[in-house]
Amino acid sequence: MKKYFIALLYLIILTAQGVANNIIELPAEVIINSDKVYLNDIVSGLSDKVYVATAALPGFSKSITRDYVARLIKSTLKSEVEVQGAENIVIKRAGQPLDESSIKSKIYEAIISNLNNIDKSDLAIEFQDIKYNKMLPLGEVSYEIKFNKNENFRGNIIAYITILIDNKKYDNLYVRASVRVWDTVYRAKQSFRWPAKLTENDVYSEKIEITNINAELIKDINDLQNKIVKKHILPNEILTVESFSQEPIIKRGAQVKLMSKIGTVIVSTIGIAKDNGYKNQYVRVENINSNKTVRAKVIDSQTVIVE
Repeated sequence: MKKYFIALLYLIILTAQGVANNIIELPAEVIINSDKVYLNDIVSGLSDKVYVATAALPGFSKSITRDYVARLIKSTLKSEVEVQGAENIVIKRAGQPLDESSIKSKIYEAIISNLNNIDKSDLAIEFQDIKYNKMLPLGEVSYEIKFNKNENFRGNIIAYITILIDNKKYDNLYVRASVRVWDTVYRAKQSFRWPAKLTENDVYSEKIEITNINAELIKDINDLQNKIVKKHILPNEILTVESFSQEPIIKRGAQVKLMSKIGTVIVSTIGIAKDNGYKNQYVRVENINSNKTVRAKVIDSQTVIVE
């Protein structure tokens, strides 16, 4: 009885749509936006749960025979109906092209965000052709962009793109680009050797292309404070972080206040540093009263503590 009423309901719907004398006219062409084709995509009002076929890729089409659709209709309606129309029904899958300009813009902004303190005017990016010939399904398109773990964003780079449609992952591609960067560097006015200390009077600045410079650059004259030359620096050489080491705040042989905590009591005496000492690091210190050498943590330029 239930099946009879369902079939009757479909017949009423079809009649209301202008279908008379149990005749169903199939369209010659149908446009869908799904990866599956259902019966109601072909004949409006029929079941949206009766699977017909897998859809073509976005932007493409496939054909389904009238006889095949007719069998599905008759099986669904449980009634003899006459199915007319084109011998083959073309099912077109709607699609949209990849927006290459949008992807390039996203990559550009991602590179900028990873190049700290680099102005856009000091950056030039040349993209290679994006090799993606597929159409995308209809829907809201967004992108996730990733780079290689150790990418320095200079020279040749690869951006790995995940395409999302309505916030769901759809496909992946990669984009190659060449990045050129200009920045201000500091150069030595003359030759310097260990353990020289440089000031602003010893250097000059110049804006150059740094694309192929892999070393970490001295970006601020204040970065030279409390630094000493670690290796021989030639005249006009670009200053890098690797060329300097931290100046010790306690020098070997210096007299320091040697503190020791015993329970809740702190005692102090005088000691002699046996090593150069750096803040929060440990040095050997000789207690001048006991002549014993202990390991102590550097607190400041005059104080160490045995922990």
